[in-house]
Amino acid sequence: MIAIGCLAPLILGVAGLLGGNWLAGSQGAVWGGLGGLVIGGAVLAAMGWLARQLKT
Repeated sequence: MIAIGCLAPLILGVAGLLGGNWLAGSQGAVWGGLGGLVIGGAVLAAMGWLARQLKT
């Protein structure tokens, strides 16, 4: 479960990069990519927390 979560920052980072570039050009790509990485990190942290809670 954590292995799948490890891909979340990468997938969401690339999706944010592409979406930001489509909406606002190169400046939007930077902000979209960073936003995707932050959200992906939060998803990974939530999956790790949930896995720990389910384990105990």
